[in-house]
Amino acid sequence: MIGSREASLLAALLLSACATSYVVPRPSTPESVGLAIAVKVNPPIGFFGTAPNTVYFVRLDGAESLERGTVIASTMEIGGLAYLLNVPAGEYAAVASTEAKEIQTAQPPPGGVSIGLARTSHYSTFYSREIVESTRVTVQPGRFAFIGRLVVDTSVGLSSADPTQLHYISLLAPGAATSTFGQIASVGNYQYAGGLGEIQRDAGTLNELRTRAAKDLAGGGWSEILGAAAAAP
Repeated sequence: MIGSREASLLAALLLSACATSYVVPRPSTPESVGLAIAVKVNPPIGFFGTAPNTVYFVRLDGAESLERGTVIASTMEIGGLAYLLNVPAGEYAAVASTEAKEIQTAQPPPGGVSIGLARTSHYSTFYSREIVESTRVTVQPGRFAFIGRLVVDTSVGLSSADPTQLHYISLLAPGAATSTFGQIASVGNYQYAGGLGEIQRDAGTLNELRTRAAKDLAGGGWSEILGAAAAAP
């Protein structure tokens, strides 16, 4: 048994361990580009969506096909807002996201304290062509772009995946099971087809995200670039 003082100390340590600190990379050049998108992924079964840890973007480089271009993982995610920083100017779109969850495999006994084993499971969602088209944005040198707020609805298995989803599955999760049974049999890594639930790109939403970014990136020297984004027509 542990006393109240020890219990309070343990709780404080756990809270401290859960606190997330981050270092914002500074703009590498005056022409540095930044992007941000807020993403919520709704599970196939359940009511509460969650924010992914990583969002994957494609730099289209003027390619006519959405199945071409360079795939880049987000630089950081802060409170549901995914950032892509210090990338070349050009046209970008969101193509997938992943949430990593630590799963506790052993439960403490009643009234006792034990250290259980934990494993990390990855839940990846591949975005439909509709989502990719809806998130396209062009960023000029030395500017910052806000894609908006995206809600993604998921379904179990990848049997309904469209060609765009299948392309990025082959790049980011080669060999992934596409059947529902295969998904259930997978341990630790799960893939979903993501359809467009909603995307908000109105001026009010973009201004809200810009305000958030100004706070999140305050220590990284992005104020001038964010100011240029606010002044852009």
